[in-house]
Amino acid sequence: MKSDQWSSDHENPEEVDYYATLGVNPNSSPSEIQKAFRKLASSFHPDRFHDSNQKQEASRRFKQVTDAYTVLNDPMKRKLYDQFGSSILSRMTALQLAKRPQCNESWMDNVIRYQRRQKLAYLQQRVNLVGSATAMIDVSRSLRNPRLETMSMKQTYWYPFQDHQTFLTIMVQKIIQKDKGKGDIHLSISHMVLNSLMVKAGVNMAWNQLAWKLSACHSGFANTVQKLSLSGDERGCSLSTGVDVYLSDHWTGSINITSGKSPMLKAELVRTGKSRQEQESKAKLNEFSWDTSISCRLKRNQVSLSTRSTRHINERSMIAFEASTSNSVVQSSSFSGLSQRLMMIQTWHLVAHYERTVSQLSKLHLGFTIAPHGVYMSLGFSRFGQTLSLPIAISPIPTLYSCFTAMSLPLLLAFLAQALWLEPRRAKKKKKREETERLKKQKQIQLSREQAKIDLDLIQREIDRKKEEEKKKGGLVILQAFYGQLKNVDQTFFYDQLPLYDLDQPPEYTAPPTTDTDVKKECIIDVTDALQYMVYHSQLKISPECNKASFLGFYDPCPGEEKWIEIVYLYKNEVHRAFLSDLEAVRLPLKSHKIVIE
Repeated sequence: MKSDQWSSDHENPEEVDYYATLGVNPNSSPSEIQKAFRKLASSFHPDRFHDSNQKQEASRRFKQVTDAYTVLNDPMKRKLYDQFGSSILSRMTALQLAKRPQCNESWMDNVIRYQRRQKLAYLQQRVNLVGSATAMIDVSRSLRNPRLETMSMKQTYWYPFQDHQTFLTIMVQKIIQKDKGKGDIHLSISHMVLNSLMVKAGVNMAWNQLAWKLSACHSGFANTVQKLSLSGDERGCSLSTGVDVYLSDHWTGSINITSGKSPMLKAELVRTGKSRQEQESKAKLNEFSWDTSISCRLKRNQVSLSTRSTRHINERSMIAFEASTSNSVVQSSSFSGLSQRLMMIQTWHLVAHYERTVSQLSKLHLGFTIAPHGVYMSLGFSRFGQTLSLPIAISPIPTLYSCFTAMSLPLLLAFLAQALWLEPRRAKKKKKREETERLKKQKQIQLSREQAKIDLDLIQREIDRKKEEEKKKGGLVILQAFYGQLKNVDQTFFYDQLPLYDLDQPPEYTAPPTTDTDVKKECIIDVTDALQYMVYHSQLKISPECNKASFLGFYDPCPGEEKWIEIVYLYKNEVHRAFLSDLEAVRLPLKSHKIVIE
């Protein structure tokens, strides 16, 4: 059954499998569902039992069968159950939606609207909060006396309105540098007018300055995005327009023109290592990709080139390298102002970044930066959308020693964190998770075993009656049947037991020996009576889509493991044997199952 991330967090964890309750597969026809219901309802009807305990247990099972048939026999309820699960039906009852209107489409619309309201309430409870805190430390002069150069804090709140097409963004930023601080607050509202048009209005409030901005983005035309913005502050206003064009799966170009207080023309060409379809998919292990961008600004006669490559080492680790260079031509004057000349300024930087996923919501960051103005090493940690960064200035100028220090220290810290913290922590969590799963499986197996025994006790008289009828007419009689991890069962066991099979004195339950020491006796169960109950007119048919562990009298003795079924039966007073996988269809009797005794 289908379920999204929201429904998995909010729905009742004890989902009811109505198909398993009736012993049918999800593709069964209404007639097959009705036939299975009549058979089970006849077997578990409370009036058939006189013992108080059996009558109480039969009433409970009869109610389960009736509830399952009520849902699966109704096309609309069955459609809802297949799509949302059994929890939606219980919530419908609580909201008095179970009473269906005259129109089936209206009834379905009520359920979909209810799902939307629940999902919206869930989103409103979780306002998206993203923040960062950065503290730059300078150790270039002395390692013993580090200095705190700059501190910055930034928090961004993203809140969706009720219509889910309007969003409010609040950003608060504070920067402290050399005992001087400044901060600003940015407010913006975005609204989706059409499926392809979004408008945005924002205001930025600093300590002694107020700025505003209006923008619109339209993506209605094929492979293009048009942008228009109008901004202003105390110094004046500026108008900016731009177009982004998707040239191919890997190439993107953009042109932006700004007029007003700061006129500028910017052109950029970007080449991505992944196509748009690949970017939406999950990254593969050892996957290598690189991005390159070339930009040109006419305001400062600047040309820049940058490239970035990433590689996913494993499911938790990612490493990235980035290099960029920029050349700009500026006009300089002499001290007296009598002469002028053109000067070319070149800047560059090299960045390496390592990211390690510690848990589902936590990440560890390590990296270094080499640039003409200094060499830096950075440490970072992020959790729940909050990032703490600690850049460390090692040297004001790049030297061989400072570059080696910036590259080696993050690697050493990553190795120590991996050996002393991450690996022990992961091993401890894995051991605890495995122990929890083991106890959970044991509890589930114990409950299923007790339920299977109760069900067989309730239908024992009907099993005996069917067996006697099949004996009299020489039909299908199940002599012995096992279910579980039987792949490594000693194949000579059943042949040695053939002389012991007697219609008047059936053999006692004995688990067959296995050649695999890892397979325990608890992983093999006896399903002789359960299969005899399923015999109808000297035939036994089980489709491959059915989960055999969900049948009446069955249970899963080894969840998550491959299972087989071994059946020894009589048909026309001749011994037959079938050995099938849990995923195979069961068809009895067949001539190929016949055993010739010499």
